[in-house]
Amino acid sequence: MQNRRESRLGGILADDPAPAPEKPLDITADWLTAVLRAEGALPAHSRVVDFASEPIGEGVGLLGSLVRVTPRYAPGAADGPRSLIGKFSTDNLGNRAVGMAFDIYRREIGFYTRVAPKLPGVAPRCYAADYNAASGAGVLLLEDLGDYRMGDQVEGCTADDAAKLIALVAPMHAKYWGRTASPALQFAPAIDGAMQVEGFSYGVAAGWDPCAECFGHVIAPEILSRKDAFVAAVPPLSRMMAAPVQTLVHGDLRLDNVMFGRNPTHRPAVAIDWIVTFSAGVHDLAYLFGQNLQLEARRTHERKLVEHYAVLLAGYGVEDYSVEQAWQDYLSALLYIFTYGVVIAGTLDRSNARAFKMMEQLLARASAAVIDHDLLGRLPS
Repeated sequence: MQNRRESRLGGILADDPAPAPEKPLDITADWLTAVLRAEGALPAHSRVVDFASEPIGEGVGLLGSLVRVTPRYAPGAADGPRSLIGKFSTDNLGNRAVGMAFDIYRREIGFYTRVAPKLPGVAPRCYAADYNAASGAGVLLLEDLGDYRMGDQVEGCTADDAAKLIALVAPMHAKYWGRTASPALQFAPAIDGAMQVEGFSYGVAAGWDPCAECFGHVIAPEILSRKDAFVAAVPPLSRMMAAPVQTLVHGDLRLDNVMFGRNPTHRPAVAIDWIVTFSAGVHDLAYLFGQNLQLEARRTHERKLVEHYAVLLAGYGVEDYSVEQAWQDYLSALLYIFTYGVVIAGTLDRSNARAFKMMEQLLARASAAVIDHDLLGRLPS
């Protein structure tokens, strides 16, 4: 899609001249009324007359900011949703530039319009989405999952929670297994495409020294000494990730982007921040396990979890993908995913105390995964 401004109302992606908020202070009752009516969430005879909003998740979103919106509806008519989540592009210009460089905001719009409707329940219900490609300003109006338990990347997750997330992404992986040529999915980049490779090559080169300076105390010395090898390895590592059958992956499957159900009426897990990419399916597993799974839980359970994933894929109709192949692909993905940690911790704003702690923990876990599996020997020479 080449439109300068992309919008979704009522499930339609097209140019839309109606104004959409580019920051939380721009939200209006009229806009809320229009998008909720268009999505069938508010009767035509009802309207939003006022609303309250408050920021949520400080230090959680690196590339976006969240607000909870609580509408007040006209008396005497049916109400719409009790509360909603507004997600906006970050107002940190440095972080926003990273998001725009990797086309992250438009990719998420593509997911909510092209993919999510075919996979009910994996993501929050989307009421509206709008993105201005010129400024990088974007907004999503989403179902509020505030009654769910939010994942915490600093704390890390258990093997049981990891299994819930495997069950969440496996149906999507199976559905889009080998479907890279689908015209409806052209918004999703290839893991070895020019944008991804060039962006990560630059990110690793620019981010390595700042990352090592701030977080070198949690990265193995053997890794720190291989800066030049890692910078040079980004293109071949990307091609390595593109070698297995490709599928649509979440792309940012970390705990701060996951909500877990608290009671039987809830879905077991729901993910947000879908910056979908075509890659090996184990991309999501390596990102989740290598940077989010508690250290001992990973060491104890990761092989069984990868086996569980391969079995689930087979149950969804994926053929000729053995447990052993999944394991070998997973190990390669762990090495590749370490570069994500370098880009995140070396180029994004870490001045927020929680963001700093999150980066510290993800690098400690990613470093341990590389050393535990002796993955430096897989670096291209």
